[in-house]
Amino acid sequence: MPKAQPCFARMIGSWKQEKANISWIVIDWDELIAPPEMLPGLSIRDNESLWKPYEAFVKPVSDMLAPNLVLLLGVCIPAQLASWQIREWIILDCDDRELAARLQRREESDEQLQEATGDAAE
Repeated sequence: MPKAQPCFARMIGSWKQEKANISWIVIDWDELIAPPEMLPGLSIRDNESLWKPYEAFVKPVSDMLAPNLVLLLGVCIPAQLASWQIREWIILDCDDRELAARLQRREESDEQLQEATGDAAE
């Protein structure tokens, strides 16, 4: 399955007029990773010491959009994001075979695959 390309809707007219028509804003946590990785020159996925600073980067984005309904796709559960305003959440999970296929498409190593499978089991 090919990677989905980002899709942005362009609004015509006054932002103030049009924003009342927005139902949901969907943000994929992983799609925001590339620009912050350029700062330290390290992979955020592979450096646990960068996870909290990355969370601190994503939260203001979510807060800024919060007057609207925001669907944030990510790997955290509400207990990990205690200071966030979360009304509802759902776990979007997949079996180990699907996880392996997704990670192989991203060309992750066998070690990274085993680590991800172990994390998912927790």
